Amino acid sequence: MSNFLIDFFSTGKGIIKEIHASTSNHHVKIQSIIPIDEISRLRLYGDPLNVWDKAILNGIQPTALGKIDAEEIKIVDLFCGCGGFTEGVKRALSSLGYKPVVTAAIDIDKEALGLYQANHNPDIALNADVNSVVKYRTRRAAHGGIEFADVRYEINDVGAIEILMQGCDVLLAGPPCQGHSNLNNHSRRSDPRNNLYMTVAAYAYMLHPKFVVIENVQPVLHDKQDVVSKTEGLLKKLGYNVSHLTVDGTSVGMSQTRKRHFLFASLSQVLTISEYYDKYKRLYPPPSRSVSWCFELLPKVVDVENPFYMPSELSAENQLRVSWLHENSEFDLPNKLRPKCHQQEHNYKSVYGRMIPHLPAGTITTGYHSPGRGRYIHPWEPRCITSCEAALIQGFPVNYKFYDGKAKISRASHAKVIGDAVSPIMSRFIGMFIGVETHLSDAIRANNHIHA
Repeated sequence: MSNFLIDFFSTGKGIIKEIHASTSNHHVKIQSIIPIDEISRLRLYGDPLNVWDKAILNGIQPTALGKIDAEEIKIVDLFCGCGGFTEGVKRALSSLGYKPVVTAAIDIDKEALGLYQANHNPDIALNADVNSVVKYRTRRAAHGGIEFADVRYEINDVGAIEILMQGCDVLLAGPPCQGHSNLNNHSRRSDPRNNLYMTVAAYAYMLHPKFVVIENVQPVLHDKQDVVSKTEGLLKKLGYNVSHLTVDGTSVGMSQTRKRHFLFASLSQVLTISEYYDKYKRLYPPPSRSVSWCFELLPKVVDVENPFYMPSELSAENQLRVSWLHENSEFDLPNKLRPKCHQQEHNYKSVYGRMIPHLPAGTITTGYHSPGRGRYIHPWEPRCITSCEAALIQGFPVNYKFYDGKAKISRASHAKVIGDAVSPIMSRFIGMFIGVETHLSDAIRANNHIHA
């Protein structure tokens, strides 16, 4: 039996986050702080949790209280993109007193990998197909299911292999979701990219992490190749406890109705992630955080030469549609004003929609620059949202680097990496669980050593 409690409160020194986690025989208390001078500088006031989350989106890193020798936690990120998964996990672990270090990041997208390097400085960054680094074969297991018959490194980069052979503590992966997405009407759930999901288990075989976390869209559970079930079986044969969780973004503090499935595997299981989620989401009861709440944090000064901060140019027809919504104080475009191809019966009623200020945004996808791809029209101005605004809705802090210091990245590239990213707010929730589970496991291990 385990228990988990988290609270936020104000003191003269700042905002303190206090976590209590316990089993029937063991208990840990972990405190983190955002100093009062940072809160004053940002002019943040009000509810402590609200101030805490806004400070983090402003780029402030909370620090742990009472932990002197920070334990290093090694992270490997597969399909790393621009680094949203790592961003949230790192921030959470740092706030709990750990020293997260990224040993390896792998992605086939060179621009995305460049952004990852600019923000997370991994020991190695491989611009490669994940399947070209590690190869594996499976076979039928004697007692049902499948198991690994052979797993090996395929690359010739000796330095990279040496780093990978050191293993890691946390293996993160966000395999391409397009093959599973309900927006993919052509090869939905039978796309060959879906098999990349199983590759994560092969990396777990080689890297021996304590935790494995895989993020994807909810329809991954209905994949025709049954990749989630097969991956779960492979991980269980490697000794992992495996859990599944669907996270609603609004329930962890996002201003977005994004929902994502997480497969969570761990060698220890002191706490259960579902119980943790049940307690965590009580911090964010309805009403959900709105677009207005999020946009309060936008930078006041921007580089107008950088497409990251500027909206896309719309066609004359689309600009008329956008202007009509604002001029008529409407949020949904009448069917007669839509393009003919969108006037027929369809399930995507939010397209050509204007964001509703007092509600959370819909799911941010790679199409947020186009009004025909979703509810992406700015709530107060006759335009689509910018990449800067989309990144903030996704949960990236305002100081996150969406440039690699070499050349400005195109609007299309920004849309791809931001829309495909794992939300740092969701991954911060995951990182918190990993950190608390590690604290409690260490306490149990230390106590058992004393009484051995």
